[in-house]
Amino acid sequence: MKRWLQLAALAISWVAVTPLPALDPAAATRALERETNRVRQRAGLPPLEISEEARTAARWQVDYLSRINRLSHSQPGARLRDVGARLAAAGANARFAGENVASNFVLNYEPGRPFYPRNDGRGRLIASYTPNGPPLAPHTPESFAAAVVSQWLNSRGHRRNLLAPEATHMACAIAFASPRHPDVAPLGRVFAVQVLLAPQSAPPANPYGTTTVFRPRGSR
Repeated sequence: MKRWLQLAALAISWVAVTPLPALDPAAATRALERETNRVRQRAGLPPLEISEEARTAARWQVDYLSRINRLSHSQPGARLRDVGARLAAAGANARFAGENVASNFVLNYEPGRPFYPRNDGRGRLIASYTPNGPPLAPHTPESFAAAVVSQWLNSRGHRRNLLAPEATHMACAIAFASPRHPDVAPLGRVFAVQVLLAPQSAPPANPYGTTTVFRPRGSR
């Protein structure tokens, strides 16, 4: 245990000198949106169109999550307090609004597995599942999207949002942060926010034209 804490402390200093490989935020965002529509179509639902108002609302929230370094669906103050308020501030008049949040890693890490951080001898921080084993690869946009959407599908509230038949539009955003716990510092941290909506001007996507706003608790 003492050796593990020493390694974790070293990992923090390495991160400060040599950043982890970067996940391209634009490519990862597009992959999240594609994966969402792929899952919806597999469930027999129509794909969602991209909304710039939803993207603005998602960007406001994901930037806030990266600052506070934890998951939340709310912000202080009335203007951006929840997803409905953020959409209104972005210029959307929504009859349905939903929001999904998640955090994941820069490296393509299987949660729960032990790992070993080390310096690769060239000033780069790496991690592996075994001592001196092959380093964990960084997420690709596609593997990151699959991991985050899987998190949402395994959370009842987030799944309900993602597969909402009344939704017609969406957008995603991601942001980076330093992990809060030293023992996962080598893996990096990425927040993702997805905002879904149906504008008031859009025809109902189901015969009931629901106006329910559902904001589940954040997944981890």
